[in-house]
Amino acid sequence: MRYIQMLPLLMALAAALISGILGFIKSTPQKEVIMQMAWVMVVFYVIGLFARSTLICTMEQIEKKRKEREEEEEERKKQEKEEKEREEMVGTNVDLTAGDDSFNPLPFTEFIRKELKNEN
Repeated sequence: MRYIQMLPLLMALAAALISGILGFIKSTPQKEVIMQMAWVMVVFYVIGLFARSTLICTMEQIEKKRKEREEEEEERKKQEKEEKEREEMVGTNVDLTAGDDSFNPLPFTEFIRKELKNEN
């Protein structure tokens, strides 16, 4: 991240150095080389500012998407865990209440009741 912050300066210095070397190789007067180096530094500094802002914006978007993917992955794992727990609970929950109210006792109990009433 430190190099990204220094990118405009590094670009300007490298461009000025190359411009100065080319100017001296061409044997241009020293004042023109210095003016050319100054202009090149300003232009490449501005280009470096745009490049730095673009890189920082891109890195932030990548980080944001990575965090969103991690959150989605955690949410998916959480849902899968809840589904597994529900599936495990389905087999253990047994409803022991009788839903049929039409229970009839065996017929011999009626016979015994009638016999007991007849004896009284």
